[in-house]
This record gives sequence, structure tokens and C-alpha cells, in this order.
Amino acid sequence: EKGEWLTYGKEGRLGGGIGIEEKKMEDAFVWGFGLRHGITLPGHSKNSATVLCERRPRYTAGISLRADGQPLPPSQPSSSSSHSGRVPKWVSDMLRRDSTHDKGRAAEGDAVSEPVEEAVAARVAEVYRRNHGHALPSHLSELLDGRENLDQLNARLSAVNLPVHPDLRLGILPNNGFSYAILPASSPKGRFEAHLEVCAGSADEREDQQGLAHVVEHVTYMGSRRRDDLLDGTGAQTNAFTDFHHTVYHASCPIKSSRRESVIQLALDTLHEVLDGREFEPNRLEKERAAVLSEMQMVNTIEYRTEVQLLSFLHRDNLLSKRFPIGKEEQIQRWTVADVREFHETHYRPSNVVLYLVGDFENVDEVEAMVHRKFGSIASRRGASSKNLPTVKETQSRFFPPINHQWEVEAVPLPDKENSVGASMFRHDLLQGFSVHIFAKYPIQPMMNLLDLKRWILRSVVVMALQVRFNVQARAEGSGGALFSYVEVMCTSSPREGCSVVSIDMVSDREKWDTATRAAIVEWRRIAEFGISDSELERYLTSIWVSSEQLCAQGERMSNSQQVERLMEALACSDVFMSPDQSHRALELILPTVTTHEVNDMAREMAGFVFSSSRPFTSSSLAACVPTYGGFDVPCERFETVAKVALVEKIEANLDVAVPDSLMTPEGLARVAKYEEPAFHILDDGDVQLFKLMNGISVNLLQRDREADRTNIRVSAAGGRMAESRFGIGSVILGSRTMQEGGRFPPWTRQQVELFCVDSLIQVDITANYEFLLLDFAFPTAKLESVLQLIHRILLGEFVWEPDAMLRARQTLSQTRGEIDRSLEDAAAEAIMGRLSNNDPRFLIASEEVLDALTLDDVKHAVMGHLTTEALEVSIVGDFDNLGDTRELLVRYLGSVPETKRDPGMDAHMRPEPVPLARVGGHFDFELADTDDRAVAFIAGECPGIFGYRSDGTHISLGEGEEPIRGDLSIQKERRKHPLFAHASFDLLRSVINRRLFASLRERERLTYDAKFNLAGYDRLLGGWYISEVTASPENVERALSVMEETLIALRDETRRITKDHFDAARRSLLSKLANEKEKNDFMVELIHGMQDPGVTLKGPHYLRDYVDVVSALTPDDLHFLLKTFEVSARSGAPVLTCIARTNTTGQESNDDGVIRSSAQFHKGVALSH
Repeated sequence: EKGEWLTYGKEGRLGGGIGIEEKKMEDAFVWGFGLRHGITLPGHSKNSATVLCERRPRYTAGISLRADGQPLPPSQPSSSSSHSGRVPKWVSDMLRRDSTHDKGRAAEGDAVSEPVEEAVAARVAEVYRRNHGHALPSHLSELLDGRENLDQLNARLSAVNLPVHPDLRLGILPNNGFSYAILPASSPKGRFEAHLEVCAGSADEREDQQGLAHVVEHVTYMGSRRRDDLLDGTGAQTNAFTDFHHTVYHASCPIKSSRRESVIQLALDTLHEVLDGREFEPNRLEKERAAVLSEMQMVNTIEYRTEVQLLSFLHRDNLLSKRFPIGKEEQIQRWTVADVREFHETHYRPSNVVLYLVGDFENVDEVEAMVHRKFGSIASRRGASSKNLPTVKETQSRFFPPINHQWEVEAVPLPDKENSVGASMFRHDLLQGFSVHIFAKYPIQPMMNLLDLKRWILRSVVVMALQVRFNVQARAEGSGGALFSYVEVMCTSSPREGCSVVSIDMVSDREKWDTATRAAIVEWRRIAEFGISDSELERYLTSIWVSSEQLCAQGERMSNSQQVERLMEALACSDVFMSPDQSHRALELILPTVTTHEVNDMAREMAGFVFSSSRPFTSSSLAACVPTYGGFDVPCERFETVAKVALVEKIEANLDVAVPDSLMTPEGLARVAKYEEPAFHILDDGDVQLFKLMNGISVNLLQRDREADRTNIRVSAAGGRMAESRFGIGSVILGSRTMQEGGRFPPWTRQQVELFCVDSLIQVDITANYEFLLLDFAFPTAKLESVLQLIHRILLGEFVWEPDAMLRARQTLSQTRGEIDRSLEDAAAEAIMGRLSNNDPRFLIASEEVLDALTLDDVKHAVMGHLTTEALEVSIVGDFDNLGDTRELLVRYLGSVPETKRDPGMDAHMRPEPVPLARVGGHFDFELADTDDRAVAFIAGECPGIFGYRSDGTHISLGEGEEPIRGDLSIQKERRKHPLFAHASFDLLRSVINRRLFASLRERERLTYDAKFNLAGYDRLLGGWYISEVTASPENVERALSVMEETLIALRDETRRITKDHFDAARRSLLSKLANEKEKNDFMVELIHGMQDPGVTLKGPHYLRDYVDVVSALTPDDLHFLLKTFEVSARSGAPVLTCIARTNTTGQESNDDGVIRSSAQFHKGVALSH
């Protein structure tokens, strides 16, 4: 009805299968894309499934062409309202789909006339008909023929609604208004997600209820008997959280379990009990009151305080600046059961909640009937009075917080120098870097039709362009180090804030605060004034297209949890929720209509949100966070002066950079082409193919399709920071970071290489841990050859080591050290590690003095000393169409690297090495200067490594010289001789201990919100450490330490044995988590990594094959056996450390009390200025 594009196939049905005659588009329930179609874009790093180039800033650039194909001058970017004069890459890709028709094919980058050359237009129409079974839609054919201008086209696009996901089942119970959404999905198989969203959060609280929504969440769920059954009886994972706008109770569950035929019913029973709210017992309130107050202490980090300040700056015009979910301590202390019940009755009514069910359901009709039976019986309740629930929530959306924004949304010319600047500042000693924040808010714009989708694309292109331009500046050569250590540009719809937010967040060295501030403002001005070039537009549209292709290929294999997040955001924003295929088809139709002129108009519109006509910045749009340690400060007036100058200084357009099509030189390609593939040794041809190339490189290859069209590669070399005893302390960690910061391969510059990675959607992460140097790559499978070319050149030694890259690496490590010094938990943990490891510098953060003493040759030698073919292992997990072709590429690019022998000094690091042990125990106190009272307690000591080896080389369950039993065996009978016995037992033990600590410290003693027990076990190192941690109030921390120690002693000595019920619950939970994690390529790479490393003696193909069977065969006795292998208390003189870390809020220090203090300096008070 609304447009030809809606009709696919012979039956005239919508893309997902809903016929137009069955359900008209205008009647469809509007749900949305969630993470904006789930498409990953450069700059959207926090929630993206694909992060481009690396986890740091991304780059891009290109060659700008006129319509005749000639380069544009840098200062004259195209602003034509017609299409770019080049065939976009995504169009070329579409034409390449039909391999039987080569004649007339448009090549990427071919210059064509405007709007599009006649032959190309005809070819597009021909291929479109072949691919879709019908003629090219009229809006495209008329545009290609030049018969329709953009205004006419956009008017037509606005009349075409987006199609709703065909499998989405929506409903509202007629008797009480209860809403639900059911979506069948099969990733992972045999599991489902159940989320109950109560549309009430901290913003719904009265002045005397601050924190009550969070307390009600705790009392309602933590006291639920059904929740305990779900958690312990099925292996489900369940929790709840409170935010400004809602409270959500969620569970990830198996469809069936050994104890229950239908876990779905139990999950619905559990969520029904949340709404029932009949059991508000005083005892439960007291327990959860203590837990909430402990949580308040735990979350009160400097990162949390910074976020609170920034949100307060942005929303000082409304209630959000005064209604943070954690609440106020003095109010939390005095609430009664009656207060809890009042809030629950007011907001937990059926018409104010939505139930989301996403999973591998065999019969959706049956699931829907279960929802009707369970929730249909709840009586309808009236809403709150106007005093409790402002009418603004009813008039706007029940999914938004009940607030009124003062919008600043005029799109206007940039300000002149007469305008003033208003800024907000947050100062604190615990801040490490100076950060500048430019943000503005505007109303959420629902995505309901094709024009809405187009506007989302325009905004995304602007965001990507800003992101990469900032990053080019951050790492420009000759800049004296990184201008920014972090920069992120975002434009998001935020239901929790009830608005859309466009923002730039930038962190720099505090000595460069003025340069960073100037750059943030100038670059935003630059894109608004000059726009982007045609080549930039092509790059970003290609990124959108390729990401959409990957999502479409993944299809319904998107995880259930991601689907739920998309659904929740969609309903809140009134977006249309589409299947990946529908989304991809819609993009296929919209992308050809996007012009540079429209993008540049959008850039000016977005800049207008911040640069208003009356003032260049509103009081909530410019802010800075100032680290004041050591007496440093930036007066607000000086900060504003820098901003004013940046607003009026003369600026020029950006220069574009040419990006290579390949990272191999012609000579290199010719050399590889001549390489005759020798034989290679196949060591195992099972699920994981293990083979060794003739030059010594070991390869582990696993084919899997969980992440469609995606591949991960890990190149690993044994040694890591342990090898710094050979190359110099700090050399490996600084060298790996220097390589990450660099990237130059002649004849191309670092920037060109990184742009190539951006264009190819290649993520690169180079790190070093205690045991390995690691080069990790994540990318579309189609780019496998490009990644192998990159690895090939690195192994040939063609990577150029640059002094400015090393300077940036030093800055990054120095900032990391500063952040640790200013975190109570991290600084105390660093002090504990020093004592456990006998202050071995390889296990501690390198000091600035150590890093400054290293030269570029030092770090180059350390890294390249690892990258010899004899010592390398390459692990690959991906969605390959042809395993033989994949292996051929691996042999060609890795096998053609000449054989190289490792440094003789590395021989000691090829074998298992013991961890350094001080073998000292006792107690010490730790202190960190801060403005807020906080405390943490620790217990730490020695333990075997995750494969069961002690530091002296003996094994916990194998006698001297005794080999583990491999191959066919009765795992139940011989489990302690299996290579995975210790590993599986440690994994289970961690879960059991955490449950026991939770019961003791929180449930029984009411001393904490949470406690955690972790094991620092290693693959190659012999032995390891454990550390147990609990956050408590300063007045309760000593008692918390005592209870934690008593709990561990009781477990070890078996005075309180592990019960079978708790053991079985921990096992179900562990296997449930494993099932979820195994869906991810990076997790599987971690599993197969080390299978051919001679220093990882107990890792092999059985690691994947037998792990579940070994876990299933374990008993509580096995865990008690394992616990006997390490000490948990210093009372008997064992080498166990205890520590209490506190903040010092007095500003007074004495040096004669034996207290260890952080190196961070103290400055009393937190100053706010506006």
C-alpha cells in the first residue's frame, strides 16, 4: 500500500512474511531498531558488536572527487544536492553479487556523470530485478533518471512506514492493561530471556522518597522464594536494576532443566511474585536496607561521582539532577515497610509494566497462553494521584522519566565573538586526566518511516566524521604525544533521560587542557562550516552497508539478550522494530538517496543544538572535569576564555588522505604469489584443526557460524611480561603499546594504514600479559586475506617503530598508573600484589622512571624478540565458507614468512615458570586520600594454577612423573587424572565460594552489598594467587573481614561442608554461563589459544570436547580436595595476607603509624562552579 519496496516474493508479502492484506502498515504496532538497527558504526564503541580498527579512537579520510572524477581542492568539499560522482562501494558490491554477468559492471570508484551514468543506472535496475524478483522501485528509478529532486523524494519516503518484525507477538491483557512482547529466537538454543519492566524509577520518587525505588527493587526481588528456586534449581542467571525511568527484573534461563520440565512457567511465577508484593517483611527490609547502604559505598568511585556531576550539569533544568537511583542515606535509614508498600502499590500495577520474552520457544501460542493465565488474574489498580505521578508522564510517555526539558534546539549560524560562554566545572584530586564535555539535548525523534531512517543515517555519518577527525588530531605526528587519551562522539536516543543527546567527551593530559578544549570546539565548528567530502561520505555509507550485511547474515542468531535490549529501547522510543533482513533491505533502498549536501545540512543542525543564536553554549552544554592533585587547577574564567577564542578563530577545511586498496606492496604480492606451498604437519584434524607450518608457526583453526561472516585471529608468543627479565623491566608492556599506537608500513603512513583498517572494519588490539605477547584481530571474514597480509608484514619486520608512537604509549601507561593510584580498590590490590610477588616488578604497573629509561630500540627488541616463527601460535575462529581455502590463505601468507629462531635468552620462558612468591603473611592497612568515606577488606594468598600445578612444579592430583589420562576414559571414575580436573574444579569453586560469601556477609550479617572471590591462575605459569574482597562501611569493615575469613576457614576445614544443593546450583550456573559465552568468537579463540604451546602442557583438543563432561562428573568432595591445597587464614602462620583499605577524609597525614598510603596527593573538598 505504501510503496513497492514493501512487496517481496510472489505472494506479495512483507520482507519478514506478514502480508499487506493481513496487517496494514499503519495499524502495525511500532517497535524499533534498538541499537539503531543493531548496525555497528565507527565511534559507537561502548555497545558495538564490531569495534573498528582498535578500542582506541578510529580514523578515516579519503580522496574527494568532482563529478568528472578529478580531485577536489581540499578547501572545496562538494556540497552538491545531487549524488556524488562516484559509484558507491556498496552499489559496486550489489552489482558484484551476480557473478554470471561481468559485462558493464561498475567498478568501485568509477567516475560517472550526475546523477548517475545511464549505463550504470540500467545495470543497477537489471541487477535489482534479478536479486529481488521485481522492478527497481520508482523512487530509485526516477532518482537515477534525474526526474525527481530530493525534496520530492523525501516527501515520498516519509509516507512509507517501516515494516514490523514478522515474528514479534504483542499484546495487552484487556482486564488489567498488562503488556507483553514475545519474540522467538534461537541464540543460544534451548534458552530464553524474561524481563519485567516496571515503568517507574528514581525520577518517579517524591522529595521524601529519594532512593525508595531502588530499595523496593531489593525488597521485592531479593526476598522472593520463587527467585531462589529459579536461581538454584535451574542454572538461571537473574538480577534486577533501577534507573531514572524504570526498574527491570531479568532472568536468563534454560527452556528445560533436569529438575523442571518447563522453566518458562517458573520464570513467569517469579516475575508474577514481583507484582504481587504481599511479603514485605520487616526482616527482609532490614537486610536490604543494609545491602543498599553498602552498595552506596561500593559504587561511590571517582568514575561514578564524575558521571553524577555531568548528568547534573546536563539536566539542571529538571528533576534528573536530583534523583539519582542510589538515593540519600538519611532517607534510606528511616523508611518502614509501609513506605515500601506504598511505593509498590502506586507503581507496580499491571498497566505500568511490560513483560518481554525472547528465546527458543517451540510453541509461541502456548507461551502467550501462559502469560494470559499467569498475569490475567492480577487485579487492575488505579494509577497514582497527581501528587505521586505527574501528568507529564502520562502526556509524554510512560517509558520516560516524568520530567520537563528546556530544549535548546535551534539550528542557527555559528556564534560571533560577542556571545558569552557559560561553563560548568567539577574538580577533584582523584581525577587523573582533564576532560572536556560538550553536550546538548533535543527531543527523541521516533524512527517510523523511511525518511526517519534516512535522518538517522545522516546523523550517524556526522558522528562518524567527527569521531575520526578528532582521532586524527589526537595522534598526529609531531604533536608531542597524544592530544587526547580518549575521545568519543555520540548521538543517541536516551529513554532513561527522556531525550536525545549529542555529545563529545574528551580526556587529555591535564597540561594540554587548553589545546584539547580548543580542538573539541574547533572541529565541531569545522564540520558545521565546511561539511564532509564525497570520499568521506562514501566511506561511512560503506561502513553502514557492510555492518548491515553482517547483521543480516547473522539473522536470528543475534543473542537473546541483545534482542531484549533492542525491544525495550524500541518501545520506549516509539521506533519500529525490524528483523535484520528487513532492516538491511530498507537500508539498501535509502543509502543511494543520501547526498553530501544533506549530511552537511545535518552537521549544521546538530551544531546548532550547542551553538544557539543567543549564546554559544547553554549552561548545560559545556563542562570540564579538573584533576586538582598537586595543586593543579583551571579557573572557570580561563576555561571559558579558551572556549570563546575557539569559537571565533579562523578555521580551514580538512585535508583528505588517500587510503590504499591493499597493505601489500606490488613486490610483496609478487613474492607471495611465487611461494610454493610446502607440506605442513597436521597434528589433529578434529573440530579444531591443529597443524604446524614448515617455518615453525603453529596454527589452531576452528570453523563455526555463531557470529555470521565474522572471524577472530590471535597471534601469540610465549614470554610476555615474564620475559622482561631478559629484555628489561617495562620493555614488553611499553613495546606492545607502542606497536598499538603506531602502524606505519612503507610506503604508507600510520594514518593510511589505520584508515585501511577502518574501511575494512578490522579491529586490532596488541597487548602483553604476564605470559604472552598477543596480537588480536576481529574482522569480517571477507577481509581475512587483508588481515593475513597485515600479519605477514609484521612478521617480516616491516612495521616502522616511531618515536611519537612510543611517546603516546608512555602517556597511556602513565595515565593507567595514575588511575590505579587514585582508586581505593585498585591501589590496595596493587599493594597486595607487591607483597604476594615479593615486589617482582614484572607483576606491577611500571613506574614512570622505569618507562622513561627505555629507548625505542629497547622496546622494539623486546617485541620482535617474541615474534619469531619458532615461537608463534596462530589461533583462528570464524565463519568460513570453505575451510580448504582458508587453510590455503594461511599457508600462503604465514608459511611464506622465512623461518626465524628465537633469542636463546628466551629459552627459559618457553618452559613453564613458577610465579614469584614472597611466602609472607600477616595484616596491613592501606589508606587513600579522598573526600568521601569508603572501605574495602581483602584476603589473599597462594594457590595452585588453573591446571593444578603448584609453584614447585608438583600437581595437586598427579603423582611425580604421572601423566594425565587422555583419550577414551571413564571421566566419572578417573576425573582427578583428567587434564581438565583442576581447571573445572576451580571454576566451580569460585562460584561456590561467592555464593557462600554472599550468604554470610549479606544475608546473615548484613555487612555488605556484595563480596567476590577470584583466582589469578595462569596458562603457562606454575602456581597462582587468590584474592577475596568485600566492600563495607568504615565502621563495619573489620567485622566484614573477620566474617569473610571465618567463611573461608569453615569451607576449607569442612566444618560447614558444601551441600549438594548448593553444589548443583553452582554447576548449573557455570554451565549456563558457558553456553552463552561459547556463542562468541573471542571466547572460543581464548579456549583454543595455547593448544600447541609446549608451556601449556595440559591444554589440547580435549579442552573443548571434555570440559562439560568433567564439570558434570565433579562432586563436592572434589572441591573440598582442591580447597585443601591452599591456605585461607594467617592465624596458623600460613602465608596469607589480610588488608583493610580506607579513605582518609581528614586531610591530615602522619608517617609513624605503619599505614601504607597511595602516592596520590590529597586536596580537601570538591568545588563546583557554574
